[in-house]
Amino acid sequence: MNKGVENDIQIFCWNTNTRVFYFKITQDHHRITLKNLRFKGFTSWYVFAPHVDIFSDEFFPIQTVGDIAAEQQNNKEVKIFVDRDSVGNQRNFLKIVVNTETVFKREPVDSSILKDEFKQIIPAGTELVLTTGRPDGSGAVRFPMVKNHVRFSLQSLDIKGFSSNWYAYEEHVGIDRLG
Repeated sequence: MNKGVENDIQIFCWNTNTRVFYFKITQDHHRITLKNLRFKGFTSWYVFAPHVDIFSDEFFPIQTVGDIAAEQQNNKEVKIFVDRDSVGNQRNFLKIVVNTETVFKREPVDSSILKDEFKQIIPAGTELVLTTGRPDGSGAVRFPMVKNHVRFSLQSLDIKGFSSNWYAYEEHVGIDRLG
């Protein structure tokens, strides 16, 4: 991160990796502005500082959904295995990790044919919490695959008015445990 002028009120930084410009307003909140990314129609938001990490560390991609599906020899769904005992009754314990800049879409088709309100460019390094239930008896959480795209729902986050039934190209994203 490139550090700007610092005073009693704010620190401003621009992170070229995540394309986030942010101000530290108080000890417990940051004002962030997202470049080329809108949530509920806005690019500027206040976030509770203990709930976010703003960092400039190098991003390391994780195994893609496509690679996991190939290992499982299944093109209809991908299973993400977790230890049922460590999850307990917890829900929403997985995240989608964007390995390379991609487009989240409302349909599993080439993004060039979709209207802007049905797609969103998501930068590499973005991690978002997924809506998930408890794993099944084998410890698997299942995500449908359609035309080389994984279908997922976001927890507590709307993009362009939608939180559920988004698609991402299987080779651009991975799914991993939170934490």
